[in-house]
Amino acid sequence: RTPNTKLHAKALQNKQESMKLKLEATIVDNRKCERSVVEQRRKVMSVGVEKDELFTQLSELREDYERDIRTARTNSMAEVNEIMERNKKVNVKYNSLIHHVQTQERNIDTLKKQVDILKK
Repeated sequence: RTPNTKLHAKALQNKQESMKLKLEATIVDNRKCERSVVEQRRKVMSVGVEKDELFTQLSELREDYERDIRTARTNSMAEVNEIMERNKKVNVKYNSLIHHVQTQERNIDTLKKQVDILKK
């Protein structure tokens, strides 16, 4: 392999790592949202409100929580799908580059053999 191929492969590896870190950050953000909803639920329960009002608030909070969780899951899956698509494209480019380099190496070997034959 040529140095350019190694540099390109390293750049692709760095890009994949960056996408992985971005996905992990999204997951952390989603967990923060979940903890925030749990904290909001605790605050509502600690307030001395009437039973009916508490039930209404909890129902609304549960709906908000469920909506936020659905949104977070949708966003996470969209991010995963986007990363997987980019990864496929990167792998195709990488494999194409490797094939090209291997072809060039074979051509160089053939040319060297032809030069050796001509020298004889």
